[in-house]
Amino acid sequence: MVRHFDLYIMHFISLFLPKNSNTPGVGAIIARTVSSVLVFFVFASIGYLSTFSLLKVEMSSPIESDIQVYWSDESAGFSEEKSQKQAVTIGKRSYWFWVNHFNKSTHFRIDPVTAPTHLRIDAIKLYSLFYSPIDFNLLNDPVKINDIVVADNNGASQHAINIESIAGDPQIEIRPIQLNNIWFLIVLVLVIALVLFKGAYIKKVLVFIIGFMALYALLNSNTTRLILQTAQPMSGQLKVFWRDAEQANSYMRARTINIRTDQEKYVVPIGNVSNIEVLYLQPNKENLLGQFKDINILEPGFSVGELNAETIIDKKKDFSSLIRPLIGFFVVYSVLALIFMNIGNKNQSSYLLYALAYFSFFIVALLIISLSWQADYNIHPDENAHIEAVHYYSHYWDPPVVGDTRSLETYQEPWAISRLDDLGISYFFAGKFENLVQLFFSNTTFTARAFNAFLFILLFSYSRQKRLVLFLLPLLCTPQIWYLYSYANRDAFALFISLLLAWQLVNVKSSLNHFLQSSTVFGAWRYLLLPAGLLGLLSIEQTNYYLFILFVFSFLLWRALFFVQAKKVFIYKCLLLLCAALLVFVVRFGLDIAINGEDKLGQRMAYAEQHAGEQFKPSIASTPESYPGLRLKDKGISLSALFAKPWDWHKMTFKSFTGFYGYYAEYSPRWYYLYVLIVYSMLLLLAMRHAIFVAEWRYQLFTVLTGIAVAGGVLMGILFSWLYDFQPQGRYIFPIIPIILVYFGVIAPFWTQLERAVVLASAFILIVLSVYSFNEVALNYLFA
Repeated sequence: MVRHFDLYIMHFISLFLPKNSNTPGVGAIIARTVSSVLVFFVFASIGYLSTFSLLKVEMSSPIESDIQVYWSDESAGFSEEKSQKQAVTIGKRSYWFWVNHFNKSTHFRIDPVTAPTHLRIDAIKLYSLFYSPIDFNLLNDPVKINDIVVADNNGASQHAINIESIAGDPQIEIRPIQLNNIWFLIVLVLVIALVLFKGAYIKKVLVFIIGFMALYALLNSNTTRLILQTAQPMSGQLKVFWRDAEQANSYMRARTINIRTDQEKYVVPIGNVSNIEVLYLQPNKENLLGQFKDINILEPGFSVGELNAETIIDKKKDFSSLIRPLIGFFVVYSVLALIFMNIGNKNQSSYLLYALAYFSFFIVALLIISLSWQADYNIHPDENAHIEAVHYYSHYWDPPVVGDTRSLETYQEPWAISRLDDLGISYFFAGKFENLVQLFFSNTTFTARAFNAFLFILLFSYSRQKRLVLFLLPLLCTPQIWYLYSYANRDAFALFISLLLAWQLVNVKSSLNHFLQSSTVFGAWRYLLLPAGLLGLLSIEQTNYYLFILFVFSFLLWRALFFVQAKKVFIYKCLLLLCAALLVFVVRFGLDIAINGEDKLGQRMAYAEQHAGEQFKPSIASTPESYPGLRLKDKGISLSALFAKPWDWHKMTFKSFTGFYGYYAEYSPRWYYLYVLIVYSMLLLLAMRHAIFVAEWRYQLFTVLTGIAVAGGVLMGILFSWLYDFQPQGRYIFPIIPIILVYFGVIAPFWTQLERAVVLASAFILIVLSVYSFNEVALNYLFA
């Protein structure tokens, strides 16, 4: 089974405890906390290494001099802070440079010598963990050559160049195009599997990995491809750029094609059509483009118009191109369901499922931390304000007053609103955790994101309960949850608390159930502290999670009505739980009044009125002069209009619930959303079938209760966009996630074998789809 690393840590901790200590539980808590922190720092170190690369320059020089390398992102110039220098010796030698921030570097400058001379540069190559090695074609790849004359150029097949430096500061500028290195990820996954599992399970995990890769490869066959067909043999190099209409060409969204005389057709993967408005082809020869007889883009669900050197893509829906992929999808879906139908008895298969889920959580945690390291500052929604809020509590302990000079950086433009003025305390915990992480890593963007990544690791690594890991399995089925834990925000903490609270409801051995099952009102009162604390924290963190709090007490009322004999005691215990949770809220609210007085809302409105942008001042929010998305109801937009163009609330919310990233809408492919919609629909039909034809009447009522709660969560998201600010973001309806987990946790023991097989097949497909979306879209394109 999964190895209990915390046992080794417990043995170590026991060396420091008294020999007759009667507190083994304390040792277990410390051990599991330490092991979770160790997992975080191991993964953080891997993510940190992914931001570095080695640049190799192989060069022959007749003089002793210096070679210096500079690197920079697209928006900045070269500087001494991001450079390295080495001494050049006479003769042929390889020079190695350790380059940081490689993941965000779009161009490099190489000053091969500091004096005029004749040089031969044989090779320039970049090596990095998460990207394939980049071998530059020196005749074509340099963007510009300053104070250098190419001494010979005997054809494109020659890799080295002879140059004459005609001044004291020769420069070669190159621009790398980074491609993910799938082999490194495969090796890393295998290493994690070997570390986590004993021999009895490693074979089954390897089978799972092979099946996962096979399905991933099948999905990858739908990747958007640029098809080029030459009219006659030729040679040269073509760089392909894709972008939005308002963006400049970037080497983060580019591919290089080396045109050869012995090849007529070229198939190049590019970003999906949903994220492309302009395609730009840059040849290294003037007449190269004229030699292509056909240029086309293929992606299921789309057809595009005629393409040329710089094309604004004419996107057209093409359902016929989806027929073949859909047939293949349904075949795979059916085969997987049949496999899970015959996987063995329920007890054995549950342990295998636990092992695979536990393993999958580790892989997802690694992806989350990788994105935390690689994505640029403020590339995520409102992240600059979140990061500054975390930084505030890394320096201070007390909450600020409205407009406090210490917290000015936390006020988000153009709204002039700070999240520190709310009651939540997630930024306090994040700030203190940042202080710990800063002892090891200096990148303040990552350290501000670290707390959320650590929370995700805590979810599955802190406890070794099989049922908890299986209960959390749906978290692996949408990459939007992973995305939430990969950047600085407060929604991740609220979701974390709600998931723990959901587990308190479902787990028969939880603190909440220990308290509720005691025979007297105040019996086992100590077990009340944890669930009441969770409820109290959730009540002050995010107002949209009030829905889940209401669901918690509705769930307890359902239990009281149909499963509890001592109903009066049970109801009193629920009221005691509510009072204890209210105490947490009252204490925090009282502290806020002590700091800001009783008219805090008026202070916030006054501050926003003074400092907000012209279209975002509270006084004009309901008028036509305000930002178009504010107060749609007051501006005469009907509720039904939200579901029509140009708003399309339902489409945007579905996409941002299932795989939608960044400020500038990095969509997943259209076929991806179709596949996810099919699986979600199948699960919904399955739940309805079970409720109508299988479940007894008490569980039918619970299904109705859950359906009302989920619908209420969606309605809250709709009303927020209609009454306040149009923001069709999936995270606003995330309170339905713990509700759905509670439903699955209650109903799962009653599934038939067929239902269980379909659910597991659906989960497997959603996990693979999620990894595809997160790896191919989020990790590839979330750069400035």
